[in-house]
Amino acid sequence: MPWRHRSLQLQSEVKAMSREIQNDEIIIEQFKFEIALLKRHKHAKRSAQISPAQGSLPDDLLNTDLEAIEAELKQLLPASSQAEPRQ
Repeated sequence: MPWRHRSLQLQSEVKAMSREIQNDEIIIEQFKFEIALLKRHKHAKRSAQISPAQGSLPDDLLNTDLEAIEAELKQLLPASSQAEPRQ
């Protein structure tokens, strides 16, 4: 009865391959969904974009924050270390 053992082995292999195929199909669907989202984002209506003036706002805020931090550091550092700023 080696043929019966071989048949059971083949059935087991077919089931394993079927599970792999299902997993691969799920991954492919996830990638398709992600690609669709990225395409939608890429080709989205551009009226919601920010103006160039608004685009510089984060930079302005960052510069203001950096200046405030530097001012606080100057107050906290001893007078001797203020004379030689490190880079």
